[in-house]
Formats: sequence, C-alpha cells, structure tokens
Amino acid sequence: ELAIIEPATGMLVPLPRAVSLKNASIDVIQRFAGDAVRFGSIVNDTTKGRVGHFAPPLDAVQRAGDLAAPGWIVFPRYRAGAPANLARLPRGQTLMRLIENAFNYNVHRHTGFEALANLAQASACHTFDYSDLNQAVALFDRMADGVPLTDA
Repeated sequence: ELAIIEPATGMLVPLPRAVSLKNASIDVIQRFAGDAVRFGSIVNDTTKGRVGHFAPPLDAVQRAGDLAAPGWIVFPRYRAGAPANLARLPRGQTLMRLIENAFNYNVHRHTGFEALANLAQASACHTFDYSDLNQAVALFDRMADGVPLTDA
C-alpha cells in the first residue's frame, strides 16, 4: 500500500503497516483471507462508516529492509459488477496521478518530480477496474508469472 522511493537509485523501500478498511471491504477481506488476516477492533458508526485495520503479514514486516526495483504501477478501482479490466495508462498520465497521490511531493520539488518521472518510466503503467477479488488476484498472479495478457 505504501512505499518510499529512494531518489538516488529509484529503488522502492517498503513500509509495511496496518491497512485501513471501511464498510463492505472489511467483510470482503475477511471472506477472502480468512484466518490469514489479523484484524484489530472494528469500529462502527464513525464518520466514514464501519472502520477496521488489519496487520501486515509477518513476512512483510520481516522483509521491511528489502529494496525492490519498480515493475508495475497499477491504479485499482472497485466497481460493483464490473469485469476485471486492466488497461495501459500512458506514462504522462501515470506521472500526473502519482503526483496527485504523493503526500509529500511539494516538499521534494524537483527531486520529487524526477523520482516520480523515473518511476513511471521504469514501470508498466495500468488502470485496473474489478469487482471480483479472486479474479483480480488471479490476473496479477499471471502477470507475476510473466504470462502475457491479451488486453493489457
């Protein structure tokens, strides 16, 4: 969910942390992952509705010092009833979306722009609409295995 970009190398530094979920997504993850996910308390009736957090997997925490080269940038969007659709996103549009999502972009100015531009250049960039989490995971597993996807 979150990573830091080392500006000098372009490598990604993982930040494993609790993942915040709200409303129906809590039940989706509980059904999908079962006992593999450790949830904290779930709070009802907040201004955002029902909110809960689940802990990152232990292996992710143990590997927090492992750097990774960028490979994909995917902007996912859940859409009820939608078939899984992975579509290429031009690198210029990807850069703009990265800038919109970088919480400290304004602090880093030129260095931040260069880091995000290099990240977009080094990555396969996509949007991804889906409604079925199992279908989504299967698609990304195929991508990780190097299986070419016809519509992406």
